[in-house]
Amino acid sequence: MIMPATAPTLAVVVLSVGAPADLRGAVRSLVTQVPQPAEIVVVNSGGGDPSGRVRHLLADEAVFHTDTLLRHGATRNVGITATRASHVSFLSADCRARPGWVAGRLTAHAAGAAAVGSALVNRFPDSAAATAAHMILYSRRMPRAEPHQVLRYGASYDRALFDQFGGFDESLDGGEDTQFHNRLNRGGVAIGWAPDVVTEHPNPRTVRALAREQLWRGRRMTRFQVGQGMSHSQVLARVLGRTPADLARAWRSATPDDYPMMVAATPLTALALGAYTVGCITAHPTPLRRRA
Repeated sequence: MIMPATAPTLAVVVLSVGAPADLRGAVRSLVTQVPQPAEIVVVNSGGGDPSGRVRHLLADEAVFHTDTLLRHGATRNVGITATRASHVSFLSADCRARPGWVAGRLTAHAAGAAAVGSALVNRFPDSAAATAAHMILYSRRMPRAEPHQVLRYGASYDRALFDQFGGFDESLDGGEDTQFHNRLNRGGVAIGWAPDVVTEHPNPRTVRALAREQLWRGRRMTRFQVGQGMSHSQVLARVLGRTPADLARAWRSATPDDYPMMVAATPLTALALGAYTVGCITAHPTPLRRRA
């Protein structure tokens, strides 16, 4: 792998499936970070031409590709092995790192945090559907969310943690970061919070896409939770019970500039919740598995 004259202390593993067109934008958002450079690798599975997507941004040897579709944990682990920097972070191919994404992480790690969670904003703030999705799903990842309530995902890690606790579970179709964080918590490792480290996350931009995604999420979550011993009704009750608090938190965490679109998005949150409910009710009880 080609490394800069001064080796970066943060590696960023770009997680990609099928080499989507968005991949180039994700990588560009990283290579333009200043003042600290990052060690960037792309791990792509499931086909496509990732090297072609990022040509002139990354050297070919910084792109790792397999036609076999990998589960999330396996993709992360390939990236950990492929990098050398003392700290490791991850960015999905459809996301964007805002300016300061690298520097903010390094500042938090330098202050003593072994793991650092980060904030999430809506990549399509002019879409009512995308805003509705963000209000429902990510109120606890918004930059202005109450620190004692935030979900500390989108994390970067001291590489030594993987030596101590192992890598990500490669058998899971999702939630591999939650499972890893549970291991860290049991081992006494606290996950820090860096609200100035902001990732732009894509949300569905049409009403149809919003409904389709929420239906899928309802089925996916129910299959997973039923596989863990919960009933369909328990899964649904949990979602319905927390949604009012999630929406209230989204409003508290928003800025005045966000309010007009949030007003327009509010009716769509009911539609999204209805689609999620249908997904819960119709989910097959067998835990969801993606073909590896």
